[in-house]
Amino acid sequence: MKSTLLSAFHSATDLLFPPRCVHCGADGSLFCDRCEAVSTRLGTSAVCRTCALPSARDTCEACFHEPPALNRAIAAFTYEPAVRDAVSALKYRDIRALAPRLGEFMAEALPSTVRDSVDLLLPVPVSQPRMRSRGYNQAELLARKVAELSGIEMKTGLLVRTGAQPAQARSSSIGERSENVRNVFEATEVVTGNRILLIDDVMTTGSTLNACAIALQEAGADWVGALVLAREL
Repeated sequence: MKSTLLSAFHSATDLLFPPRCVHCGADGSLFCDRCEAVSTRLGTSAVCRTCALPSARDTCEACFHEPPALNRAIAAFTYEPAVRDAVSALKYRDIRALAPRLGEFMAEALPSTVRDSVDLLLPVPVSQPRMRSRGYNQAELLARKVAELSGIEMKTGLLVRTGAQPAQARSSSIGERSENVRNVFEATEVVTGNRILLIDDVMTTGSTLNACAIALQEAGADWVGALVLAREL
């Protein structure tokens, strides 16, 4: 009964105040079809399988010479204006209703070979101060939709932040970002033999995801990959 009333309320609200695209302002959707069409999708054939950056080879020069802890990285889009505005709206403007649509894009980008071999989905955790101020973890909202569409179990609380650190968006260099997340993450359970897929909104240098991978590998994970909405080039 409660869910029926809530659904009716949202339907009535949409009639009175139809959703508008967070990028272009078009009526009808929080992220419209046109903005989706002009956003560059990152296919899996012309990118490095380890860092998701454009590459003519499966492993780019940087990852070949200095392999990261992360075994695989997959991104749905490049981090361009429309997608950037969608991430900002979800992350900083409390427009949580965007998460299912963005999560659909991520699930579509997930290769079946990866989907069928993964044991767990883990959203990258946020710090407790940020969780208290924001009220939610945007990575968890995205992970819920990916879990629903992929059939992979999502688990929270298995990976935690042991302390806060400066916002990565304010860090200018790769070295600074890596230092920010050094020893920040910790696995709360042994995950021996598990293949784990991390979920996050944006991959910039990969420092946060690599720090997560290290923590999970120290807890026994056999393989750690990442699926993100967008990759910054």
